[in-house]
Amino acid sequence: MATNLLIFIVLISLTISCHSRGEKKYKNDIGFIDPATALDEEGFTACENHIYEYYESSPHGGFKYDKKAFRDFVMRKFLYEGTDSGCLTFRFVVNCHGVAGRYQILENDLNYKPTKLNESLVSKLFLITKEVKEWRTIKFDNQPKDYYFYITYKLKHGKIIEILP
Repeated sequence: MATNLLIFIVLISLTISCHSRGEKKYKNDIGFIDPATALDEEGFTACENHIYEYYESSPHGGFKYDKKAFRDFVMRKFLYEGTDSGCLTFRFVVNCHGVAGRYQILENDLNYKPTKLNESLVSKLFLITKEVKEWRTIKFDNQPKDYYFYITYKLKHGKIIEILP
């Protein structure tokens, strides 16, 4: 029993010691979108250096209205004659003012393996996604914060069958 207590105290001390130094093993968090390689970075400004990993679309982050309104907006604008199937994901930052920017595009087949979708399809959905100006802000400690968000369009034979999240 005394040995277990001693081991517990040592482990807690090491954990506290490692966290209190404030050292980071890696320069960036997983999912970091590099401003130097991001799309549509011109004119976009993050409010802080830290961007929250916040992918929940409701009730706080995401599209200002509801998912149906977002889907209706996209479907009114999406005209495509191709037959592509796959998942097209746009990851981006929503800043503390509710402005989106710093986009990253991920293209996968329906088995989630990286692929290259038709450039026209990617361009159309990128323009539609960028056209959305109604993003919610999130708050921590009662202060608006920057956060990562994503939109994934699941396509089958050139038709959008699902929009995530």
